[in-house]
Amino acid sequence: MFRWLCPGIIGISAVLAMPAGPPATGQEATHALETVVRDPAFITDPIKNVRMLHQGKPVESHIPFEGDEDWLKGMSVEVENISHKTLTCAIVTVVFRSLGHPLVVGFATIGQLPEHRRILSDGTVEPDSHMPIAIKPGQKFVIPFQPTFEQMKTRISQRAKLSDVHYCEIWLSHAYFDDGTMWQAQTFFKETKDRTNNYDRSTPEEFYGAYSGPIRD
Repeated sequence: MFRWLCPGIIGISAVLAMPAGPPATGQEATHALETVVRDPAFITDPIKNVRMLHQGKPVESHIPFEGDEDWLKGMSVEVENISHKTLTCAIVTVVFRSLGHPLVVGFATIGQLPEHRRILSDGTVEPDSHMPIAIKPGQKFVIPFQPTFEQMKTRISQRAKLSDVHYCEIWLSHAYFDDGTMWQAQTFFKETKDRTNNYDRSTPEEFYGAYSGPIRD
């Protein structure tokens, strides 16, 4: 039985297995160039990082680009649903390794968490301010950082000024689907039927069923 943990806790555990910190390119000291790195893709992933954008313009992983003081605010990620299922929520985790032990500074979300994920201790359901989505297989969508930028900036300010930080890693960390299944950090889960707010560990084979895997290019 898998007890659901909040995205921050899971995100931290996931990044512990990530590759070591930024390459020694000297970009951290330039104050004019920013560098973002995309997460590695796995063959079973149900969502795909199509491209990363800054101010609407594509930026390449590991390739420095010019940004202003609040450069993170202009970031977004274009994602594709390659799962054969309808996607109802997706979350991106943003990690700054230069601020110490892998620091998860925030999350960018599109869509609403399932209702059972929002049940409070008194039994009421916490409202979700995000708009509901229904992303069909093969459809692409954009997750902007702007709505949660101030929260990310506050987390960063506990260690440094954002204007002094020029490298981050962007990870597709959570995906929820209309059949009650969930994908998180290369691991699959299915909603339990006997206890709310819990998921059981699943397998890619159970997740994809007759399709045997994600949509191929």
